[in-house]
Amino acid sequence: MKNKCVLITGTTNGIGKDLKNIYLSKKYEVISVNRVGSEVKNIKNSYNFNIDISNKDEVNNLFITLNNKNFVPEIYIFNAGINKTDFIGNYNNKNFNEVINTNFLSVTYFCNNIINNNIQNKTLIFISSFSTMYYNKNCIGYYFSKLMINRYFEEIKISFPNNNYKLIAFGPIETKIKRFFQNENTFNKIVFSLLSIKSLKAAKVIYNFSISKSTLKNYPYKVYLFYKLCRFIAMK
Repeated sequence: MKNKCVLITGTTNGIGKDLKNIYLSKKYEVISVNRVGSEVKNIKNSYNFNIDISNKDEVNNLFITLNNKNFVPEIYIFNAGINKTDFIGNYNNKNFNEVINTNFLSVTYFCNNIINNNIQNKTLIFISSFSTMYYNKNCIGYYFSKLMINRYFEEIKISFPNNNYKLIAFGPIETKIKRFFQNENTFNKIVFSLLSIKSLKAAKVIYNFSISKSTLKNYPYKVYLFYKLCRFIAMK
């Protein structure tokens, strides 16, 4: 029997790398989509494609290549993402646009190809963040990119219901915590250090979520509640 197949964006490190290893251990074929210039070792049942996911034409060509090679993923995980400081004193338009293009627009390019190629009955996993509730004021692009992911998830599952759409939101991940910390006050740095989770744990949660019947998950839930409290206090 042919192995099941999963496509994951951003597998060179962090959650994506751990996800790739988990799916390989579960006998999946893994299609990794990584930025141009990144190096990924070739191993059995793992296939790497280096493209600029923020370029619509390159994503379109990727789907043509996958079709020609008869790769049909059962699961698509839109994991790739960046976070850059874009507002300290002056607004940095370049950083803001790069974050929006990578974190949000790239996802729409993948989804457009899935829809236009009439790919149905697949699982699509969108990854959001608790930063939509309590955000770093110096990283506005990241905040907006995750807000748009949340809205896009709600719209696509209604407009194109022939696939299984899932949204998972995380609190701080240990591999990215330094970016989140940038320009935060001492209290926030201490609190978020205690609340951050390891990328491997996050990857395991995503894997279990991908094969479950659930469509929405906030993890860890206690951190989700903490973020809601922070938002409530900030609005006072």
